[in-house]
Amino acid sequence: MARKTEKSETISDTTRSNWQRFDAFFARHSCKLAIAGLGIVTLLGLLLFDVKVNIGGDDSAYLMRAYRLLHDGAYPTYQGPFYPMVLAAVMAIAGFKVWVFKLLSVLFTMAAYWVIYRTFCGRVAASVLYPALLLTALCPALAYYASQTYSEPFFMLLQGLLLLFLVRWFAGSDESGAFRTDYKKYLVLGLLLFLMGITRTAGYFAVPAVILYFLCYGRWKESVGTLVGFGLFTGLFSVLKSAAWKVNGPQFADQFKQLTAVDPYNASLGAETLGGYFKRLFVNAEQYLSGHVSVFLGWGDNGQPTGSVWMTVIVIGLVIAALVLSYRRNRALFAAAVYAVVVGGCTFLSLQTSWNQDRLILALYPVLLIVVLGGLWMLLTEVKWFRSLWWIFPTLIGVAGLTTLRSAIVRVSDHTEYLGHLFDGEPLYGFTPDWEHYMQASQWAGENLPADVNIACRKPEIAFVYGGREFFGIYSVPQLEVEELLSRAGDGFRLVGIDVNGIGSEEVVDFYQRHLQDITAYAEVYSGQKGRQFVVLRIPEDESLPEGIEADMMQILGVSQGDTKVMAVDPDALLERLRNANVGYVMLASLRTDPSRNTGQIITTVQRYLFYMSVKYPDLVGETVHVAGKSEPAVIVRLNYPSVDPQ
Repeated sequence: MARKTEKSETISDTTRSNWQRFDAFFARHSCKLAIAGLGIVTLLGLLLFDVKVNIGGDDSAYLMRAYRLLHDGAYPTYQGPFYPMVLAAVMAIAGFKVWVFKLLSVLFTMAAYWVIYRTFCGRVAASVLYPALLLTALCPALAYYASQTYSEPFFMLLQGLLLLFLVRWFAGSDESGAFRTDYKKYLVLGLLLFLMGITRTAGYFAVPAVILYFLCYGRWKESVGTLVGFGLFTGLFSVLKSAAWKVNGPQFADQFKQLTAVDPYNASLGAETLGGYFKRLFVNAEQYLSGHVSVFLGWGDNGQPTGSVWMTVIVIGLVIAALVLSYRRNRALFAAAVYAVVVGGCTFLSLQTSWNQDRLILALYPVLLIVVLGGLWMLLTEVKWFRSLWWIFPTLIGVAGLTTLRSAIVRVSDHTEYLGHLFDGEPLYGFTPDWEHYMQASQWAGENLPADVNIACRKPEIAFVYGGREFFGIYSVPQLEVEELLSRAGDGFRLVGIDVNGIGSEEVVDFYQRHLQDITAYAEVYSGQKGRQFVVLRIPEDESLPEGIEADMMQILGVSQGDTKVMAVDPDALLERLRNANVGYVMLASLRTDPSRNTGQIITTVQRYLFYMSVKYPDLVGETVHVAGKSEPAVIVRLNYPSVDPQ
C-alpha cells in the first residue's frame, strides 16, 4: 500500500513538473513573445490593409459625422459621438484622407494589443497570457478591422486601458485607500467608463462590470468612488452637449429603440418580451461564442459561421471555472472574467439575433481568450483530479495556433491580388460591379452636379466618401397610417380605388388621368400570400364612377387584422420630403440583395420611392443625366417637381 502511495506521488510530481516547465518556457521568453505578437499584429494589419469602405455603411457613417462635426459643428448623433470626435481631430490635421483614418485604426489595434499585454503581464500565468496574445495577433478578423474605420479598434484600446488601471490599482490587495489619496484613481476609472460609453453603446455595460468586481470583494468605497467619477464626467458632458450643441438626452436613444424592439425594422411589432430576451441570450451566445469564435480560430467557414451548442457550453463552463477558481487565487484573472461575463452577457441580451456580425464580439475576443484559457489552465493544474490531463492545454494551444495561422495565411494570400491592383492605381478593385458602378456614379455626381442641389440615394454615407459631398439618404419608404388614410373620407368625399392589376378599360384609364390631383395614397392589401394594389383617390360622393373602379375602399382598407395587412403610402408626403431637402437628382443603383452573386434581384427601396410618387406625378422623373456601368448600372436622373404644390 505504501509503495502504491509513493508511486502515485511520483507520477503527480512528474506531471506537475511538466506543466511547470511548460509555463516556465513562456515566462522565460515573455518579452520576445510579446514583441513577436506586436510584430504580427502590425504585419497582418499592413498585409490586409484595405482602402475600400465596407458596403454596410457604418464605417463611412463615422467619417461623415466627423466631417460634419469639423466643418458644420454638427453633433455626432445615433452612434457614440467620441470616435467621430477623434476622427475629426485627425481630419483637421491631415485632411479627408481615408487611408489616414484606416492607418489610425491599425495604430489603435497595435496600442490595444500592447496595453492588454501590459495589463496581465506577470498577473496571470505566462502559459495563458502569451498563447492568448499570439492567437489574438494571428486572428484575421482583427487584422481586417484594423484597417477599417469602425470603432472597434479604438474601443478595444479604451477597454484595455480600463482593465489596465483596474488590475494594477485594485487587484493587488484588499486595502482601501482614503478618498483624499485615491480620488484620482476613481476619476481615471470614471473617465474611461464614460469614454467607453460615448464610443459605443455597449461601453456602458462596463460600468456594472467594474462595480460588480468591487462588490465581490466587499469594496463599497471603490464602487461609490468609481460611480461618482463616472457620474461626474457624464454630467459635465451633458451640460457641455446641451450648451454647445443644444442636444439633450442620451445619444443612444434611437439605438435603444432598436435594441428593445421585437423587430428593429418594424416598429409595429412592439417591444421585446421577457421570453424574447432569454431567446436572444441563448441564440447570441451560440452565434458568437462558438460561431464567430470558431472563425477567429480558423475552425469555421468565414462566410456563414454556424454555432455549436457543445462548444458554447464548453466555453461558458470554462468561463465559470475561471470565475470560481480565480476568485481567491488570481484577482487579475477574476477581473477579466467578471468583465467578460457582464459585458458579454449584456451584449447577448441586447443584440438583435439577426445582426450576427463578428465585429460585435471582436473587441471582447482577447479578454475572452485569456479568461477561457485561464479557466482551463487552472482546472488542469490546480484541481488535482484533472492534473493528469494537463496535456490537453498545450494540445489545444497547438491546434488553435496552427489553424489560426493557416486562416491568416489564406486571408493574406487572397488579399495579395487586391494590393497589387491598389498599387497599380485601381482603388475600386475588389468591389462587385454593382458597388463599383455606385462608387463611380457618386464620384461623377460630386464632380459634375451643382453643390447647392441635393442628390438622393440608398447609401448616402458611402456616396459621401467617394463623392466628396453630402447626399440625401432614402433608407426606407415612410408608411401612411391606415387610420389617417381612412379619415380623409367624409365631408362630402369618399375613397375609391383603382386596382393596378385590373385597369383594362379606356374609361378607367381616362378617369385616372383626369383625377391625378385627387390621388391620396397607394395601398397594398395582402391576405396571406395574395395581394391587391390600389391607387386610392379622394373624390366627391356624388360623382359617378366608370365600371371597374372599387367604390368601397373603406371596407377593403379597414380589414387590417388577422392575416390581412394593409400598407399605404402617401405620394405627397414622399414628394415633400425630397422637396424640403432640396433634392434635385436621384441615384438609382443596382445593389444586389445577395452581395456575393448577381441573381438579378436588387434592393429596390429608391426605385419604389420614385414609383409611388410617379403614380400621382408621372412627369416627376426627368431625364437621365449619367449612367455608370452597363451591367448592374448606377443611373442618375433629374427630378421635375410639379409647378403647383401637392394637394
